[in-house]
Amino acid sequence: MTTLLFVPARKGSTEIIGKNFKKLNGLPLIHYTLKLCKKFSKKFPLFVSTDSLKIKKYAKKFGFRENYLRPKKLSTSKSNVVDSIIHGVEWLKKNNVKIEEIVLLQPTSPLRKYRDLFKAYQLYKKKKLKSLISVSKVSENSLGHIEILKKKKWKFLYKRKKGVFRRQDYANNHYIVNGAFYIFNYEYLKKNKTVVKENQTYLYETDRLSSIDIDSKSDFQLAELIIKNKKISLI
Repeated sequence: MTTLLFVPARKGSTEIIGKNFKKLNGLPLIHYTLKLCKKFSKKFPLFVSTDSLKIKKYAKKFGFRENYLRPKKLSTSKSNVVDSIIHGVEWLKKNNVKIEEIVLLQPTSPLRKYRDLFKAYQLYKKKKLKSLISVSKVSENSLGHIEILKKKKWKFLYKRKKGVFRRQDYANNHYIVNGAFYIFNYEYLKKNKTVVKENQTYLYETDRLSSIDIDSKSDFQLAELIIKNKKISLI
């Protein structure tokens, strides 16, 4: 069975221009994910799905050998990563590389820990799962979330229990998909057009600090602060 390390890294970005190649503590953001791929397993092929020649060239330093560029139609802000995965894997098939399972690692999670990924993959194999995703506990669950409406009106997104107003009054069992890693069977993805299926996908908990998903400038600044102050070990 061939396991593919799949890194989606288009050159465009909505809030941070050139985000995947922006320097984080002196190194391109994508460096941290590519370095982890190289450490995780030399047996598994690395596939970087990008529309950037610059990123493609940089990825070669970490073992990416395929002559592939993601099509423009799959590289917009509205593109679905599932379509990019399928396109990339089918391209590999045409080049006589058969893929049965995928470890999806997004460059926007540079602080993920090697041991979390390793343990999650071992669990995936042991339990013979079809899909596994990383999640982390949220400090404030969605029962306290407010939706801002038009004309200065608002409402609670979900109906709260009577008398629940403080954070400590809320239930402590709310989690969020943090995007650190996704592990799944390729045929499962093709069939469902998604990695995550309610009550089917296995949830692997990671801590919130190592699971920061960089989507904004403030996320980027926080990640850099954590790395500079050595507040987290990436092993």
